[in-house]
Amino acid sequence: MAHDVVYLRGRGEEMADLLRALESHGCRIVSTRSFDKVMEMVARKRPAALIVDASASDAEAGERVLDLSDAKELFPIPTVFIGRRANERTRLLSQRFQTFIAVDFPVQLDGLISRVDKALGPAAADLSGKPRFTADPTQLDRTFGGSVFAAADDLSAFDDNLILPEHPQREAVADLLDAMTDRSAHLGLHARRTTFVSSAVANSLNFGAQRDTIIRTGSLLLNLGLQEEPALVDLDLIRNFTPANRERLSAALKKSAEMIGKHLNDDAAAQTVHNAALLLRHDQAQSSSAAAQDAQCVLASELIDRTCWQGGFWDRSGPQRAFRALRQNPLFSEVTICSAMARVLGEAAFSRPVIVTSARIVSPEEKRQWREALEEAVDYARSRYAIRDTRAVRLYELLPGMRLAEPLATVEGRLIVPPGTVVDFDLISRILGLAAQWPLPETVRVQR
Repeated sequence: MAHDVVYLRGRGEEMADLLRALESHGCRIVSTRSFDKVMEMVARKRPAALIVDASASDAEAGERVLDLSDAKELFPIPTVFIGRRANERTRLLSQRFQTFIAVDFPVQLDGLISRVDKALGPAAADLSGKPRFTADPTQLDRTFGGSVFAAADDLSAFDDNLILPEHPQREAVADLLDAMTDRSAHLGLHARRTTFVSSAVANSLNFGAQRDTIIRTGSLLLNLGLQEEPALVDLDLIRNFTPANRERLSAALKKSAEMIGKHLNDDAAAQTVHNAALLLRHDQAQSSSAAAQDAQCVLASELIDRTCWQGGFWDRSGPQRAFRALRQNPLFSEVTICSAMARVLGEAAFSRPVIVTSARIVSPEEKRQWREALEEAVDYARSRYAIRDTRAVRLYELLPGMRLAEPLATVEGRLIVPPGTVVDFDLISRILGLAAQWPLPETVRVQR
């Protein structure tokens, strides 16, 4: 497995030891001294990571901070900044990048490599040409599909044989998908991700094979009608979703429904997409409860993908925003679908590493207060809940009504939620938001 890493050289000597170590870890280094060249490379193909070498002098470090501060195209890319007093210089800059590692010069090589490896994890692409994921959304085991959803940043991520529905017109579905992908690789990847999620949710809720086929077909081809409307392709269904945009998108989805009916002679999938178009306009579809559920499943998958994958880049605040939208938006009245989507979003949020070394400095007094609060919470939990009466659950498996049998704290020891708290959707939303900012434990104990 190889990763393209752009190395922006400084005025000093090249960090040969660092580059050799990265190459031995499967990285392919592209080196340049020009910041403009970096921007050109990113415009052609997003690298797995960017290393900014500003170790030559204080002046160089200051210049690189200014270069990066306005380079919005770089904000989604895991970035390593090496320089004198790097943590101090980049404290504000680090808040703009999704993953930012500030490293004070001179560099401790072993520690740096391990942190870069973690940053590269979800972005790694298999250059062998084989699909990176062979997960069948109908056969998921011990996962809700969120980790695949969060890592699928390239068309090589999916095996179409596992994504295409078991449809009488399967080849025609594949042809329509391929034609859409040829016109827009971004739209083709989006279609595959949303289909994986909607099918995973449908199967977790035991909708059955027939409905899974309808939902997959609807998700794959939902955006057929958008091919002539490029402005709608990346439209966020939460931010700036104006009435005018709502009407335009609804009309485009109705066009998709007509195309599905025409090319596939599939009234059920066409009706599901048509129902999704009506939902966007807050119109009530005249259909069975199952058909209404199918439309909500397809539209919810569309919403979370557009929210979490902004412009083809993962937005680490996306899972929380999408979860809130599902809970608060009257379009999504099916609680079971919202709950299943929440588990997908939770798993996605926790599968992305949080690497922020440029956080504010915590004083010894504040650390002492954290420690005392956590110890008090632990003592309370031990006095109240016997271990045999509790069980461990992954954070993204928390459901409303569960009661925490131990304190939930960050890995640094900051108490977030005290024991005895009853889980509700607001708490789940809060945890999703914290997962984008703080390293959290994988599990927490709840009362049986």
